[in-house]
Amino acid sequence: MSWGVSNTRWALVIGLVLTGTSATAFGQGSPAKTAGTTAAAKPSGTLVALVDIGHVFKNHPRVKQQVEGMKQDLGDYEKEVVANRQELVKQREKMVKFAVGSPEYKQVEEQIARQVSDLQVRDQMKKKDVLEREARIYYDAYNEVLDHVARLSTEYGIGLVIRFDSQPIEPTDRNSVQAGVNRNVVFQRNLDLTPLVLERLNAAAPATTADRRNATGTAAPKSNGTKK
Repeated sequence: MSWGVSNTRWALVIGLVLTGTSATAFGQGSPAKTAGTTAAAKPSGTLVALVDIGHVFKNHPRVKQQVEGMKQDLGDYEKEVVANRQELVKQREKMVKFAVGSPEYKQVEEQIARQVSDLQVRDQMKKKDVLEREARIYYDAYNEVLDHVARLSTEYGIGLVIRFDSQPIEPTDRNSVQAGVNRNVVFQRNLDLTPLVLERLNAAAPATTADRRNATGTAAPKSNGTKK
């Protein structure tokens, strides 16, 4: 475990304790005395922590792997599209050699129309496939993050975890400034679970066959019935 993560864990513990401690625990008010002893002040309220989901996704090891797989797949498809377009150019060059309205001209024209229609359908199906795979990647990753957040909350006695954005505001970027001033969390100290969540994600098992299938869109190999 790195020093930075250990430091984060210790700071988080201190921050959570202070957040969940009532005013009485800090000595404001007089604690009741029973049988000659002072009743111990106990923390009250709900312990709150924060997590930067956007930062987690950007640094999630499996998400990065799957997104790279999708980029590779899209790159291969783009090469295929270029080849198909070049074929259409050849077909058009062939068509202009024939007299307009001739049987040969009409035949090539129909071939081009069919190819264009097929390409449009394939593009639509490819777009749908990519969007569905991307959604599944982030859906699975988000549920995994939620699981780690829930475990950490149980360990530290956290009752509420709020999403926040830890990225610095770019002063020359209007969208960044607008998003920054509209953030729900204005200030926090030692309440960020994000480093601990990433630590556990990085320590998780390698990508499964299902993960690789989400990234590449390929079918999983058939099982031979043997369990490991």
